Amino acid sequence: MGASVAASCPCGYSTEMMIGGLKGYPRLCLFPAYCEECEVLLPVNLVDTPIICPGCQKSRVMPYYADRLQGEPGTRIVASCGTAEEQPREFELTDGTYLCPACKRTTLRFVQK
Repeated sequence: MGASVAASCPCGYSTEMMIGGLKGYPRLCLFPAYCEECEVLLPVNLVDTPIICPGCQKSRVMPYYADRLQGEPGTRIVASCGTAEEQPREFELTDGTYLCPACKRTTLRFVQK
């Protein structure tokens, strides 16, 4: 099931998006990602390989579960998404800090709406 999350940073950056999957759609796992080319946060389908940015059409997209995008670890799961492929995986977004696409500091936080 999908969830609405908001991302905000003390620098003033904020956005909202739907993440997760939809019942009956096993090939959908929306998750926040960072496009290194466009320098934006966007939802991507983790089931797609390779993951392509809809803006620049390049594959320099990194999901926010990547260690490179994380700052302080979180203690609570804000939202998660799982794949139903041959090797199922569960991806979690926590209440920790992440790279902000605007100021480039690891001060971005996600909360469930």
